[in-house]
Amino acid sequence: MDSIRHNEKAESLLKRLAEVAKEAHADVRESILNLKAGSAQGWDFLTTLRRYLEEYQHYYEIHTELVLKDGLKENPFKPDTEVQLLRVIQEAMTNARKHSRAHNVSVTMDKEGNWV
Repeated sequence: MDSIRHNEKAESLLKRLAEVAKEAHADVRESILNLKAGSAQGWDFLTTLRRYLEEYQHYYEIHTELVLKDGLKENPFKPDTEVQLLRVIQEAMTNARKHSRAHNVSVTMDKEGNWV
């Protein structure tokens, strides 16, 4: 009887350990993906964002979509703004993967005056 309880407890612990390892692996993969995005000199924001969303979709099997509202031309932002926007989007994507268990994510961008 004691060995059965020990086996059940060990199974439960191993299952939890596997879940933690899987989450850690996803976090490491996402960190690498985030570091790759926007790390090159002279990078193009919209191209980098599109590539990031494609890789994200591939790695996590979460369908991604980028919607650019009318009036957004290619690279309409200052370089500092582009970096900040990319980091905000990356954080939102992390939250969607970790907390909402999303299957589809749409990133919609619009610019009105100084607001994005």
